[in-house]
Amino acid sequence: MEIAVYVLMTMVCFGFLLKYTFSGWKTICVVAMLCALFVALMWPVAIVQSRNQIADWLSSPDIMRNTSALVCIDAALTMWFCIMEVNVEVRAHMPRWRILLYDALRCFPGFMIFAVLFSLLVGLVFNMPGGNFRTISYLAGLGVAILMPALVSGVKLMLPERDIRLEMLFLVSALSAMLGIVITVNGSTAAAGVDKIDWPATAAMLALAVAGGAVGVLLRNLKLRKINRNNNY
Repeated sequence: MEIAVYVLMTMVCFGFLLKYTFSGWKTICVVAMLCALFVALMWPVAIVQSRNQIADWLSSPDIMRNTSALVCIDAALTMWFCIMEVNVEVRAHMPRWRILLYDALRCFPGFMIFAVLFSLLVGLVFNMPGGNFRTISYLAGLGVAILMPALVSGVKLMLPERDIRLEMLFLVSALSAMLGIVITVNGSTAAAGVDKIDWPATAAMLALAVAGGAVGVLLRNLKLRKINRNNNY
């Protein structure tokens, strides 16, 4: 379980850095300062944590389900941002509300990055028991403020192609959501298994999938006809 959590934390951090390669330096600096202030001011909460309490959190199904929900929300918003990024690139004109939504999604750091930063701060506190906790937190916040823009620049240098970064961000978000669901199980399932197949429910799901596909094809054909008609004019 702990290994899966560490992998999820790594993916959250990598996706966070990937996302801000599409932002300007002002946005990156503002988000870096926000994360740095969070780390610097959370030391009173971090010092009262214990390894046993964190182990209890990891073994609690309710807490893990809530965490999985936050991971899925973050992943959905990031994937939505990827779709909006493509629309901004291919469309010449967009409504004002879509542009505002795109800017909001691009600037939104997500929920899980703060959970990851807090866990890193708690780890520093555990590994430096004799130090001044306030100083450790301030230094950690300073490190976040310096490292975040540097790491964003490093990711941008390693992956200069914008399309590749966008595809990778989409895939990392999808994998993070799936991993968040997997670690929620924690050795148990939310529903009991059954031996018999519910054929009416299966038929209903297939009919719904076929109907959705038919509607999608119909809408696509109508849109293509409209585009061809406009091009002919």
